[in-house]
Amino acid sequence: MALIVTRSPHFITAPTLDSGATLTLDIGFYDSIGDFITLKTYAFTINTEYGLDISPFISDYFQNDIKVLIVKTTIDGEISGVPVQSIVNEYVATDGYGYYEDGYNYDNTTDIQDKKLYGGCNDNIQVYADGIASIPLFLPSNVNGEVTIDYKSGNSIVDTETVVLGAVYQYSNDEPIGSETVLTDSLGTQLDPDNYTVESFMLTETRFITISKNVSTLDIDSIEITSEFTNYSIRVEADGGTVESLQCANDIIEEDEDADSTTHTLSVEYVSECKYTPYKVSFINKIGVLEDLWFFKKSMESLSVDRSEFNQFTLDSYKNGILSNHSYKNFNVNGKEKLTLNTGFVPDNFRENFRQLMLSESVYVYKDSLKLPVNVSDSSIEYKTHVNDKLVNYTIEFDYAYDKINNLV
Repeated sequence: MALIVTRSPHFITAPTLDSGATLTLDIGFYDSIGDFITLKTYAFTINTEYGLDISPFISDYFQNDIKVLIVKTTIDGEISGVPVQSIVNEYVATDGYGYYEDGYNYDNTTDIQDKKLYGGCNDNIQVYADGIASIPLFLPSNVNGEVTIDYKSGNSIVDTETVVLGAVYQYSNDEPIGSETVLTDSLGTQLDPDNYTVESFMLTETRFITISKNVSTLDIDSIEITSEFTNYSIRVEADGGTVESLQCANDIIEEDEDADSTTHTLSVEYVSECKYTPYKVSFINKIGVLEDLWFFKKSMESLSVDRSEFNQFTLDSYKNGILSNHSYKNFNVNGKEKLTLNTGFVPDNFRENFRQLMLSESVYVYKDSLKLPVNVSDSSIEYKTHVNDKLVNYTIEFDYAYDKINNLV
């Protein structure tokens, strides 16, 4: 199974087949009991040499509660006039993208697994001293993943938790998972672990979740992430089942309990701010998951207004001595607010955070306990370094993505 990032092209080809080969494209997701829910099915005749870019067809079906889709492709055709067995593959799709330098049909599944399923773009995390550390986790392939997160001060573990991604556990009388485990369903929604058990499960395809941890009292300096994941065939065969020989099943990375248990380490910096009001901004990053970025310093808000005007007849009231009526009257008045934020001092490698923020199509700011949609209004950014700029601070302008006067109908 591969990862499709739908803001970049992803071509399906069949170069060995005769012309006239057909492609069936099924787009959907797995529900909480493991059934595939089809949102849309397409049928195409494809150019067997250059293939078909399927990304535009997938991207239409991301929804607010479904940010990861499952895509199934079936290619049917002939070789020298003789029908051949269908070529079946299954993919994970997100609303991410690849850079030009990443090459053709970019798939960073291996990189994500090497990072122990950490979905952020930077291993340095800034945390507001009175706030929450957000850790995006993403399982980009057909595996059952278990992630252990250790919150550390020096070499000491001060807190730990386990996150289960990729398996929906069914209620039974077996041993409960335990309240310290974070468990997700097929859409990444957190479940109550007390109602589920370790022994009885149904495999589903992919999960993502952002772990929000209150670290204000933990006084940590690092977070270590360890993951173990086992592919579909291992689990089915362990239960006495048989796995059909499909290409997608053979593409999965296999890792068991004896696999490399190295960790992926995040450094944590607490930032206190007594003068300004810090703002948290969230954005869909390169791999298609939600990531947080803090702005700690000076913020400014402004309002721009659009209006129309007409010249109304006021002669009757004017003759009667009434001077308060408008000769020129405004109508259709509405406004949009702008927010300008400053980060405070950040490391040089935060340039990647701001590159991905600038390229994101989905950005949100948290204000007065509300998650509000915004768009980055800056059209350019200059990457800064300590060598050139001494102290690195970024200033970003955002437009609130709605009119100030509610006019939704």
